[in-house]
Amino acid sequence: MSYNSIWTYLWDVLDEGIDTVVEDVGEIAGCNDISLAVTYHSVKCYLPHNPKRKIYFGEDGVTYFRPNMGLYRDLLIKPRVSNLVEQQDEDVLEKLIERAQAAGLTVSAWFIALHNTPLGQAHPECVIRNVYGDPYFFAPCPSNPDVVEYYSTLVKDLGDQYDLNMVQVESPGFAKFTHECHHEKTGIPIRSTEEVLLSLCFCRSCRKRAEALGIDVANLQQKVRKRLSAANDGFGSTEAEGALNAGPTGFWADEEFREYVKMRTESVNQFIGEMRKQLRSDLPLYVLHEGRPYGAWVSGQDLGKLAGVAEGVLTTCYGQDAEQASRIIRDARAVIGQGGPLMAGHHAIYPLCKGPEDLAKRVRVTTDQGADGHVFYNYGLMPRRNMAWIRNALCKQQG
Repeated sequence: MSYNSIWTYLWDVLDEGIDTVVEDVGEIAGCNDISLAVTYHSVKCYLPHNPKRKIYFGEDGVTYFRPNMGLYRDLLIKPRVSNLVEQQDEDVLEKLIERAQAAGLTVSAWFIALHNTPLGQAHPECVIRNVYGDPYFFAPCPSNPDVVEYYSTLVKDLGDQYDLNMVQVESPGFAKFTHECHHEKTGIPIRSTEEVLLSLCFCRSCRKRAEALGIDVANLQQKVRKRLSAANDGFGSTEAEGALNAGPTGFWADEEFREYVKMRTESVNQFIGEMRKQLRSDLPLYVLHEGRPYGAWVSGQDLGKLAGVAEGVLTTCYGQDAEQASRIIRDARAVIGQGGPLMAGHHAIYPLCKGPEDLAKRVRVTTDQGADGHVFYNYGLMPRRNMAWIRNALCKQQG
């Protein structure tokens, strides 16, 4: 049986009720797993079928499970627990797992990693700093030892406490400059050059790692600033987005830049590797990757190498038509190889998904290109009718 799941928030489980969510996911949508957000960033949600509210403002940088606080006693960074969790007399995640298993379903942990503004504001020494030294408070740096220790402990905590099916780690790499929040304002177009160069981290931890490899970090910073200045003084860069698919050398044929990108990739691999080491050995770890397999180097990810660190890769096909979704999974399969587990993430929300036939085509073509399972976005955000779209898509794919 293939793995089919729906990404879900805790407030949906509390407002709809555990039994309703389990029934919706299993009976109406035809899935066999619920992927619950166990950590999350700030969000404003419109909830079309929620019986108690239509708008919910999610807390920023909190856990949606009860951590074992003793594990964090000697750590610099401590978990911030959601008020939703603190207000409950029972452990909702534990109850959800029990009810899901009784109905023949499993529960997976949807784990948002390096996307946490309160953490960054409390510990500015732990975040990405751009070439000018400016902190990105929303972006903990995967090279920072305290960040690695905190997130690997958090994953261990999850695995030790709960009978989960898998852990899906989202945002395990270097965050991009464009963050789509904080009412971002720019006076020039942010194209591929600006995005990549402004996303490079030159925090103390990254500089230390690079200098240990013999990279002249000061010289690289000078070249990055010079290239950004040319864009800032004009109308932005002219490179097409496709330039990112050519890899770091195709983007910029500079040896120090190439070596710095390689250092970033090793840092992310080590970060994910430490989470894998701390997580219970029988609990699979999947890396959730934004759907651009050949451009993953921008965030320090190498899907081919990650497939050897984690158990599998979950690649999103958001906002694409079926043909583009097919190419994304084809490219991801080519990068990770035929043996590595690969799942596809789909929007099941109009207009990003046009309807039941569109979703069915996406599931079919991504399966044909090597996807072993599918995860759909998002239980609380989609109208209830869209859950039938998912069942229809899975039934057609299964014949």
